[in-house]
This record gives sequence, structure tokens and C-alpha cells, in this order.
Amino acid sequence: MRIAGTLIWGGLCLAAGASAGVYQLDDGSGESSLGCSGCNIIWLNAFQSEDGSTDIVSIDIAFGGTDLLNSLDPPPNGTPIVIYWWSDPTDDGDPFDAVLEGSLAGAIQARGTDTFLNFALTTAFHVPAGEWFFLGFASHDFAVARDVSSDAGRSWIAIWDNGNPADPGNLASGATLATFAGVGFPGNALIRGNGVPAGAAPASTPEPAGFLLAGAGIAAIVSLRRRS
Repeated sequence: MRIAGTLIWGGLCLAAGASAGVYQLDDGSGESSLGCSGCNIIWLNAFQSEDGSTDIVSIDIAFGGTDLLNSLDPPPNGTPIVIYWWSDPTDDGDPFDAVLEGSLAGAIQARGTDTFLNFALTTAFHVPAGEWFFLGFASHDFAVARDVSSDAGRSWIAIWDNGNPADPGNLASGATLATFAGVGFPGNALIRGNGVPAGAAPASTPEPAGFLLAGAGIAAIVSLRRRS
């Protein structure tokens, strides 16, 4: 199994901070990706619930690194994906024992452009303040967009190789479950959550491909590969 990413030379300014109600680790620029050719993969971020944003009503995802010339080509637009959310029974921010709480179908769009798609949950996912939870999606190869300007240590990759299907109900069942830095490619996945106060608003019915949101960013890259 070969895990591949890109090493970015030259830093980017860090985001000043997420807006109220938005859970995010990235700075809005996905200069690279992270994945495994021919593998089924789940990428996910760990977040800690905050007062006033305990009901997660939608998930924003950008797909594929902005540089498509480094052989880390994401799946084509229109590729089906599944978005997932999990609770953390041990409340430690580690998804080895994550409990699957829900899912919805979607599709990759606007790959490699730092454009976020918004996927609305049919029912709000309530997470009490202070507790950890996870948001992510399943696809294959290099579908994720990865911000390399910093590493919060809370973006994870779960890999199933040799044709084995991804198992969102048991993230530790595959060949690899580790942080991005743990597989040698630090950074943050462009996966965000949108929260509102408990009971404040019902979630909308999701569109299959999500709603497009804006974002942009680019940096110079040098390819880097690693075998495991």
C-alpha cells in the first residue's frame, strides 16, 4: 500500500479563527491531498462541541488539492460519496472507538478549487458542549483537500486496501487509522461543521451534490511519496 501526499514549500497565513457556529481546522486553502491509489478511504476531523453550537445542522467539504499536476488526482466530479458523523464514547478525540450516528449521500463537485459544498443533515446531530465528535466522508484515492499551512493533529485518515470496503461503523478495521501527521503528511482536512444552539433550527433537506460555497488558495508544491 502506498500512501501519497505533497510537501509544500512556503507558508500561508493562518486563519484568524472560525466564525461563531463553524467548526473548522483549515485556513480555506487545500493545497494538497492525501490518500492511497485504489484504496477505499474515510477522512474525518475531530471537533469539540461548544456552547451555542451544540446542534450540528450541516457539513461543508472541499474536494481535491488545488494542484492537480502532482499525480494526486482526485476522483472526477460527480463521483458518489457518503458523508458521516460520529460521537466519541470515550470523549478523547480519538476515533478508534467512534460510534456512527448518521450518514447521507452526496457527490464530488468543484474538485481542486477550494470550493466548499454544503451538505445539510435531515436531523440535527446534537453534541453536548465540551464533548468530542467527528465529521467526515468516504470515497477513494485522493478525494480530500488538505491544508498544509498548519497541523492541528485532529484530521484522520482510515484506509481499506486490497478491495476491502470502508466500514464507517468500525474505523479501526482497515489497514490504517491515523492522523495525517501519523502517516507522514501533516495538515488539516477541508471538512467543517456548522452548529446552532440546541433546538434553534431544524436541518434542511440535503441536496445530493450539496450547495456550493466559495473559497480559494494555491501554493507551490513538491511531490513526496511514502511507502508503508
